[in-house]
Amino acid sequence: FYTQYSDIQKELEHYDKAKFKDKVIYLPCDRPISNFVAYFKEHYEDYKYKELVYTYIAREENEEVFAYRFDGKKETKTKLRGNGAFQSDECIEIMKRADWVITNPPFSLLFLFLFNSISVLAISAYKSNSVLGMIFSIFVIHFSREKLLSTI
Repeated sequence: FYTQYSDIQKELEHYDKAKFKDKVIYLPCDRPISNFVAYFKEHYEDYKYKELVYTYIAREENEEVFAYRFDGKKETKTKLRGNGAFQSDECIEIMKRADWVITNPPFSLLFLFLFNSISVLAISAYKSNSVLGMIFSIFVIHFSREKLLSTI
């Protein structure tokens, strides 16, 4: 099951595109054929983000996995050491540098994804806005350390 392009469009139309300007967007569960990847590449001019980074979890034991980076003009890919799992050290480092984390994780990993993401971002976040949006299990996360700490 892949998230439908139309569902992504419907969800993201509720967000102010200006908040993405010059920000790093991370898609931690998305292969190059993902509709999330297609959406953000096609709408680069609307969002004017700094960089789109996406990784995916290996489906097979010895599958090579990559981190892709798109800056609006060109795309590069870097081979990952591990299996691309969002809870791996190298993907956590990408997540820490991201301003936005957007994905529809595999349903079987949904709670692990939420726990991992919130833990990582709560510890490392220094961003100025907070939003958690959801449609089915599509998550859009943009954390603020100040707002998070003020709710504890």
